[in-house]
Amino acid sequence: DRHTIDTKINWNVNSKLTTFGRFSFLHYSDITPTVFGPKLIGRPIGGSSNSGHGHGETYSTTVGGTYTFAPNFVLDAYFGFTKQGTASEQADVGKNVGLDVLGIPGTNGPRAFESGFPEMDFNGCCEFATIGIDNNFMPYYRHDPQY
Repeated sequence: DRHTIDTKINWNVNSKLTTFGRFSFLHYSDITPTVFGPKLIGRPIGGSSNSGHGHGETYSTTVGGTYTFAPNFVLDAYFGFTKQGTASEQADVGKNVGLDVLGIPGTNGPRAFESGFPEMDFNGCCEFATIGIDNNFMPYYRHDPQY
């Protein structure tokens, strides 16, 4: 699911000065299924995303202007700001599956990002030899302002 807005306005103030402003917005939400479904999780199907629910938004704006002092001397100036927020959460975030369901001590901590099905690797078994979260950085919540 995705919603976007892209706008731009140009203004020719006079024969020497032109300015512009632009604003863009993106809001997205997606669900990436896994090879073992929401209970055992495993690798994401398709390999192009993180497993579970991904969501976020991006706001971007730029203003700029061009001033012509002479035919051979032009000043160009821009300022831009982007605020990106993105998050990705596994299907069972908030549930201590390793500790409460499987009874394995030390697999889940008290914080939400330490929850879920613990990663279990079975080397040499098969291509889909991981159950639980395949990425040890999950879940993540990023807020990235850029100038």
